[in-house]
Amino acid sequence: MNLRLNGEAAQTDASLASGAPEAAGVLIIFLEPAPYIRAFVEAARRIWPGRIDVLYAAAQMTQNWDFGGGGPNDTVLSASRPLAMAEIKSRIASGRYALLHLAGWGHPLLWRAMLFARGRIPVTVQSDTPAPRGEPVWRRLAKRLLYGVLFRMPAMFTPAGTPQAEYIRSFGVPASRIRIAQLAVDVQDIQKVLRMPGRLAAVRARLGLSPDCVAILYVGRLEPHKGIDDMMEAFTELVRAVPQVRLLIAGEGTLRDRIIHAAVATPSVRYLGRLMGDDLWEAYAAADICIVPSRFEPWGLVVNEAMAAGLPVIVTDCVGSAPDLVRDGSTGIVVPTASPVDFTRAMAKLSMQPELRQSMGRLASEAIAAWTPANQAKNTLAAWREVLSA
Repeated sequence: MNLRLNGEAAQTDASLASGAPEAAGVLIIFLEPAPYIRAFVEAARRIWPGRIDVLYAAAQMTQNWDFGGGGPNDTVLSASRPLAMAEIKSRIASGRYALLHLAGWGHPLLWRAMLFARGRIPVTVQSDTPAPRGEPVWRRLAKRLLYGVLFRMPAMFTPAGTPQAEYIRSFGVPASRIRIAQLAVDVQDIQKVLRMPGRLAAVRARLGLSPDCVAILYVGRLEPHKGIDDMMEAFTELVRAVPQVRLLIAGEGTLRDRIIHAAVATPSVRYLGRLMGDDLWEAYAAADICIVPSRFEPWGLVVNEAMAAGLPVIVTDCVGSAPDLVRDGSTGIVVPTASPVDFTRAMAKLSMQPELRQSMGRLASEAIAAWTPANQAKNTLAAWREVLSA
């Protein structure tokens, strides 16, 4: 089975440029301009010889991304579904593009764009979706019928990692139409903050973290499916056994008030609010451990970010990035989903063993080094070239 993970598709910029059709234009449709998406687009534009235009379904869908509008080749579609679809159809039919690249198939604009492009230009589809757990039988059967037809249309899939590739294969897509992209964050941007002299001590002092305390960081939306209740229950047990631990929580969501109340009532809990940019990287720099207690997590870019910051990660076994990034006992610890007891044990183990934390953090940093927007772009563009040269 050849899904081409890691460096196999990562050719040099020169070979990408020389092998691509002359000035081949590419149209991309993403749902929203999250930072990791914009980093990928910037990396792709640096090495693709033709034009890359990006359409966003919304400036903010899951949260406010502080998007200033991007460049002249970036467009946020109308909130009106008919007007947005009219724009997509006009672009596809314009003759300016040799290929359409879609961010999945779940949103109506995406699968309708796929259908309209059929017979006009080839389509590639990226995805961060692994096989869902506990799905009702009727839903699995319905997907088997629908996806069995829908997945014949794309010329190539560029899934985020191994579980996502296996999910696509489960619907009969051959390995010859799958190229793993390696979903990434800007590793260098994160590590730039870590290298600033005196930054770590200053940030920890600002957060009220003494030199001897162990800071455990959660970053993400404050929603029930993120395992917030499991995390709080596990930490309550942990602090009884390891009093020097502190829990840092960064994010926004429907459980925000509950977290604020916990931070007020419990000195060992700090609520940092929603963080972006250097403020977020500083939180990683101040932490000793990162936890991802999700009950549902297609990928979990926080894992990439934490590993780039040199932190050991504790994740549930439903986190989509875990099979590719988290080597249990080496770069982190994988625990059963919805098991506060196992989370408490994992946090206690790392909290009480500084040498193990440092070793795992170092291995995590090494393991994530190749998962960069540049390599994600190279892997994706190699798939584009393969499709366009077929």
